[in-house]
Amino acid sequence: MSAAKKGMKKSTYLIIWTLVIALLCSAVGVVNYEALYWDSALTLYFGEVGVKNVSTVTFDTDDHAQVANLIVAEGAVLLKNEKNALPMKGGKISLFGIDNKNGVLQKVLEDEGFTVNPTLAAFYAASSHSSGAGSLSAGNGSETGGWVIDEVPQSEYTADVKASYKDYNDAAVVVLMRTGAEGNDLPYDMSRYGGSADENYLELNKDEKELLAEVHKSFDKVVVLISSANAMQMDFVDKAEYGIDAVLWYARPAGGIGSMLADLFLGYGHYAPGTFVIKGLVALIAALLYEKLGRTQVSRIVGGVVSEIVMVLGYFGYASLLLGKGLAAAASIPGNVFQGTVGLVVGVLLVAVLERAKVTEKLA
Repeated sequence: MSAAKKGMKKSTYLIIWTLVIALLCSAVGVVNYEALYWDSALTLYFGEVGVKNVSTVTFDTDDHAQVANLIVAEGAVLLKNEKNALPMKGGKISLFGIDNKNGVLQKVLEDEGFTVNPTLAAFYAASSHSSGAGSLSAGNGSETGGWVIDEVPQSEYTADVKASYKDYNDAAVVVLMRTGAEGNDLPYDMSRYGGSADENYLELNKDEKELLAEVHKSFDKVVVLISSANAMQMDFVDKAEYGIDAVLWYARPAGGIGSMLADLFLGYGHYAPGTFVIKGLVALIAALLYEKLGRTQVSRIVGGVVSEIVMVLGYFGYASLLLGKGLAAAASIPGNVFQGTVGLVVGVLLVAVLERAKVTEKLA
C-alpha cells in the first residue's frame, strides 16, 4: 500500500472516530440534561445516590450568633431612608407580602416590641399562594420551575383585611422576595411563570406593583424590605405612586437567623458613622507617614501597615464601646485583618505598576 493510501486511510479513521466521540459526548450531555430536568422524579424512583451518613456540627452558641449577626448586618444595605422612616422603635405595623406566610418575620418583630396586624397575618397564612413557588432547579420535571412570583392579587384581599389596616397603621412593611441559585439563569420572559413576555424576573410584577400602590393609599409610612441574596431591578423605589419612604436590602432570613433582621430594622446597621471616621483616619495616617518617611516604597508599606492596624483597632473599639458589644466585637478582627492585608498588598502593587507606567507623574 502506498504512503498516500495509508495517509488517506488514517485520515478516514480519524474522521470516523472524531464523529463517534462527538456523538457520544453529545449523547452524554443530553442524558445528563434530562436527568437534571427530571431529578425529583428520578430520585423518587431510584432513591438518594451517594454518601448519606454525613456528620454535622451544630453552631448554637452566643458567639456563633454574634458572628452571624455581624455578617448579616454588614451585608445589609439601606437603599433609601426619607423622613427618618428607619430605624423604628416598636409600634403597630401591618406586614405585607406572601413571603411573610411562614410567620418568621412576624415573630421576630413581635419579640422586639412591635405589634403586627394579626388579621393580615392570618390572611397570608391561609392563602393558597406561596413564596418562591416551585423548586429552585431550572425545570425539575416541571415546566414552571422555580421562577413563579406568587404574590397575592389585590382581588383576594377581603374587606375585613383592608379594614384592619387603620388599627395597625404606624407603618406598612412590604416584603419583596427574589431567589436564585448556582446554575440557574434568571428568565427575561416571565410568560412561562404566570407573568408576561415583556417582564423579567428581577422587576416587579403586576401584583407587586398593585400591592405597593394600594398600601400607599392607606399608610403614611411605607417601608420596603428586599428579602434576597440576589439582584433586583430597583426602578420602582422613587415612583410617586408607591410612596416608599425606606428600602432595606438584606439576606433572606430563615429559622433561627430571623432575629438578625430585627436588629437591622431597629437600627443595628450603625456602622456607617464609624466607617466614615475610621476610613478617614486610615487615609490620613497612611498619607502622613508616607510624607514624613520620605516617599519611598518602604514608607508606603510602613504607612499602610500602621493605618490598617488603626482600622482593625478602630472597628473593634467602635463595636465594643459605642455599639455595646464588649469583647464579642473581637469576632470582627480576623475579617478586618484580612481586609486590611489584601488592601495593602493590592495597593502597593497597583502603585508600583502605575509608577512604572509613569502614570503617577502625569497626575502629580
